[in-house]
Amino acid sequence: MNKILFVTAYMPSDIGAAVKYTKSILDKLSKKYCIDLIYFTNKGDENEYNNCELNSVKSFDVSNWSRLAAILSKPLVYPLFSVRYSLKVKEYIKKMIDSNSYDLVFFDHSQTFIYGKDIDKKKILMSHDVILQRTQRSSLKVLSKLCRKTESEYLSDSNSTVFTFSEKDADLIRDIYNIKAICTNANIDENAIKSRIDEVKNYYVSFGYWKRPDNYEGLLWFVKNIFPKINNGKTLKVIGGGMSDKHKRILSEYKGVELLGFVDNPYNIIANSEAMISPIFSGAGVKFKNLEALACGTPIIGTEIAFEGISRRYSSFMLEANSIDEFIHQISSKLPDIDQRRNMKDDFTNSISRHEIIEYIDNYMNKLNK
Repeated sequence: MNKILFVTAYMPSDIGAAVKYTKSILDKLSKKYCIDLIYFTNKGDENEYNNCELNSVKSFDVSNWSRLAAILSKPLVYPLFSVRYSLKVKEYIKKMIDSNSYDLVFFDHSQTFIYGKDIDKKKILMSHDVILQRTQRSSLKVLSKLCRKTESEYLSDSNSTVFTFSEKDADLIRDIYNIKAICTNANIDENAIKSRIDEVKNYYVSFGYWKRPDNYEGLLWFVKNIFPKINNGKTLKVIGGGMSDKHKRILSEYKGVELLGFVDNPYNIIANSEAMISPIFSGAGVKFKNLEALACGTPIIGTEIAFEGISRRYSSFMLEANSIDEFIHQISSKLPDIDQRRNMKDDFTNSISRHEIIEYIDNYMNKLNK
């Protein structure tokens, strides 16, 4: 059986879109290949990741002190790329590679790319977003220059193939770094695809992992500045884990806001809502939650950043709003009816059936085995 070393920056789980993607990829790969997994855990992570089909699982804790030590140890590397670096992890990866005949090493998230520099094996680099684009939106010019240098160095690593979740990010990597990247479909939860649109009900939804500042800050902005002006007896159901007790208390003060927390299968709630609310003002890359909303047949009212990397083919369900007045206008406008939602849902789910990264790995392994 072909062997893969899989290194990811976060614990695979169902609590957030990116980590759910990782969990799905591991589930698929472990049915075909012998997988050794390395992942990093943050304070507050619950439980451990268990998959009985994996050959081995090793986790490393990340703390504020370890982050600081990592950044200081690599002063010429942009911090996002070095924040999970340690000699202990580097030596463990080296030991695993020296003692196993891996056919492929898979680095998931840009924070792990630093470990691929000295590895003379076939590598996949899964770039969840173009870090330079995120940096240019929020950092000083000097940091953007450092980010460009670091990202270019890691993406151009020898014997590597780069994957992204959108043609937009693939184009950015080509245009900025002159590196070819392959676009692969993001994983869409089967429950989103199977969700039923029975009746559009009198509520909106916001969905995400609320520990991320990108998500929470946009939600708070919406709840403070817009929702009191448009609720008229409607509710805003906030779905997803990771929200601090402090943030829960703040949001609970607003009339009509329902904090549902983590919901194992939230997709029928999303499918029967009036719209998904997605006010995101920072960050970069494809927003998985909005892809899953489209898979539910649900229109999305969101900012320009919320729709990055999503095909304009679905623009009638992607209602852009970047200010208070624009959000109020879009919410007050006529939204797609049930038949339109069902038709769009069928069209969207039919278009996402391929997983190019799995096909790439299968083809590569088949060539090795000939």
